[in-house]
Amino acid sequence: MQYPALACHLLAVYLVPNPGKSRASKGESEKAFGRIKRIKALDDKNADADLLKGMIEYYFDQPNSDQAVKTLKQALNHGVNVPEVINLVNREEKVLEQRRQALDQFLQLVKKYLNDASVPLNYARN
Repeated sequence: MQYPALACHLLAVYLVPNPGKSRASKGESEKAFGRIKRIKALDDKNADADLLKGMIEYYFDQPNSDQAVKTLKQALNHGVNVPEVINLVNREEKVLEQRRQALDQFLQLVKKYLNDASVPLNYARN
């Protein structure tokens, strides 16, 4: 894509036509995804389609941010070389890894607490 910032701006105008509106409606997102799907049917390795789909998922469909990162990573693998997208994917992958490690770290702290002799027994049991 020659002008990714312009494309994303036009996409935002298309998906969020009302100034006070924070997210695209389900129908608007589905219409955009339908167009992207038709592009992917013609060329499965179309990096621009992956980029736009990932941007919609990331910025307008927040519950799917993990899927958005996968889609944006696929766009990078297909040739997108936009520094902002690379930074976004790297940052989000780091956050995702930290979320994965959070439970393990918590359980290690609990185990350490329960095995700490300085903790009174009645606290450790609770």
